[in-house]
Amino acid sequence: MTFNFEGGDILLYRYNLDTIVFVGISDSNAENEGASTTIEFATYLREYYSGKNYIIYPVFLDKSILHLDLVFNILPFGNRCILYPGGIEKTFRKEFNQYLSEVFTHVQSVTKKAADEYVCNFINTGPNAMIVSDSQSMRTLVRKWMTEYPGLKISLIKFNDVYENLAGSIRCSTLPIIRGDYSRMHITNEIDVLKVCMVGTLTPDKKTLTCLEAIGDIQTSDRQTMLGLIGEQLENLCTALQAHGVHVLRPDITKLAEVPACNVIFARDVLLIIGSRVFVSNLHLPHRKQEAEPYLSSIEKYFQTPSS
Repeated sequence: MTFNFEGGDILLYRYNLDTIVFVGISDSNAENEGASTTIEFATYLREYYSGKNYIIYPVFLDKSILHLDLVFNILPFGNRCILYPGGIEKTFRKEFNQYLSEVFTHVQSVTKKAADEYVCNFINTGPNAMIVSDSQSMRTLVRKWMTEYPGLKISLIKFNDVYENLAGSIRCSTLPIIRGDYSRMHITNEIDVLKVCMVGTLTPDKKTLTCLEAIGDIQTSDRQTMLGLIGEQLENLCTALQAHGVHVLRPDITKLAEVPACNVIFARDVLLIIGSRVFVSNLHLPHRKQEAEPYLSSIEKYFQTPSS
């Protein structure tokens, strides 16, 4: 079976004894950007996880939306989720809203402005704990959440240079490796305690400049400055994760030199973990499996280290 996918289209949520696997499906710029997850991947997951307490639920996205986690995410408190309704394909919205109302106690709807500030693209570090990008829309949400749930631990970090220029934010840049009561790689729920997480990086050489094709109209003379700001914000993300008790991994530097292209900023574009299985994003990009090597090498080294 042939299918395309990227990890930003996959969200996991434990519901009763099952794990719901939300799978974003979109035709958004598939041929130009290699960004879409196809319905064939959802079909493959349904067959692969048949009888294994997984519910595969395809979510059909509006054609303007790149990935599911830009318009939908699971909040780590109050059995709630967050959603930009306009990001869902119009004829599918009613069905999706009905399903969410059955699974979650409350759906936090946000505006297009808030979605454009990537308020849905955050990472949970455990029940009642999350790291979010600092913006006007997010600060408004955080004040409301903290009033309703005073015990929350929410870290706001500056990440706008990443999301404004590369069309991805905190969740895109992180790849959880271990959540919950496990010492091995295992992911089945977006709100389990995050123990180990990979964070994307800049390459240590000029090849990182290939990423700047995504930045658009920035003047050539400003691109190196922009890379510096993006690098600082990735480091700030690592610091925030560590403050939440998360062990942070980075892509293997020695392997980066062997990568022909440099999509190593957004970890979710490259790898996906469901349960204890790692999926390497295939799409139609010939270098994608090589991009995965720095991540896979770092993960392998972590589990080979006796102290881990």
